[in-house]
Amino acid sequence: LQKMIGSTPDGGIGPMTLKALDRYIDDNGVDHAIGEYQHRRQTYYEGLKHFGTFGRGWTRRVTETTEAAMKMK
Repeated sequence: LQKMIGSTPDGGIGPMTLKALDRYIDDNGVDHAIGEYQHRRQTYYEGLKHFGTFGRGWTRRVTETTEAAMKMK
């Protein structure tokens, strides 16, 4: 998420990350933010060497998380 929104990727979600996220959503819209994050997450999983073994479960969780996020907006 931090890489996507142009924040420093330090693993912590603090005030600077939240401000960057607000700017990203203002510029691109919440639907785009959710979709882009889902796409990046899925791409990351597909690049892992164990995707063939665990990919169905990872993909299912990405899909479920995306659907839940879209309902929350």
